[in-house]
Order: sequence, then C-alpha cells, then structure tokens
Amino acid sequence: MVCEKTILVVDDNKDLLEMVAIALHSRHYEVATASAEFDMMEKLKESYPDIILLDVLLNHEDGRSIAKKLKQNPNTAGIPIILYSVAPITPESMTDSQADCFLAKPFDLYELFSTIKRLLPPADQSAGTQVAPMLIRGPSPKAPAS
Repeated sequence: MVCEKTILVVDDNKDLLEMVAIALHSRHYEVATASAEFDMMEKLKESYPDIILLDVLLNHEDGRSIAKKLKQNPNTAGIPIILYSVAPITPESMTDSQADCFLAKPFDLYELFSTIKRLLPPADQSAGTQVAPMLIRGPSPKAPAS
C-alpha cells in the first residue's frame, strides 16, 4: 500500500517519537520526525505535512506558542495540529494556541488514529479544510477486537 498522507511528529522524547512513528507507519502514513522547533521548521522548508502532532512540553519551548505561530503563518495555517501533553491544558489555552485538537497523555493508539482520521481531509479535498477544535480528556475506550 502506498503512503498517501504525511504526518510530522514533534517531540523531544526520542522513545515516544520512535514509538509513534512506528505506529503511524503501521497504518501506512509517511512519517517525518523532529525533536525541537528548529528541526520542525527545517522539515517544513522541505515539504508541508498533512498533519502535525506536537508535544506541548518541548525542551525550552512551548508547543502551544509553536502551534499559534504555525496557524498565523499563511503557508502553514491550513495544516491540522494535534497538541498532546501529560500536563493538563485549559480550554482557554487550547483556543489561544489555535491547535485543532488536544490529546492528554497517556493516549492509546486507537484514540490517536481516530483523531488523525477525523482531522485529515479526504484525498479529494484540499488540506486547508477547517475542522472545529476538539479537547480530549484522557484515554478513550480500547478498540473492539475484530
């Protein structure tokens, strides 16, 4: 199966970065990774992903302010951004960041996959489609066994 959608994962925790990348590859997504804002900006110079998965608590950086900068840039404003963190986030902080969704850690992979699917535009639609922001508070139920 050909990877059609690209996800940029930004996290300073290398173990989590690798685990999420492996999980996304298993669902046939193309994955790019970055461990800091500078790395992320370098990746964005190469190409734009279909979605950005961004940790709130990066070393010496705030994922909420990074998300806000991306949403205010006309070149990246249409890219859906999922913020995630072990720290709680207020609805006001979520709104200020302009991110599309927040996932509370620990999140399960079913929750991550369903959130990505909800935020990604269909293949025949442009990536600039607006989706209402969503705040998720904690793990969702496990996916039913098939």
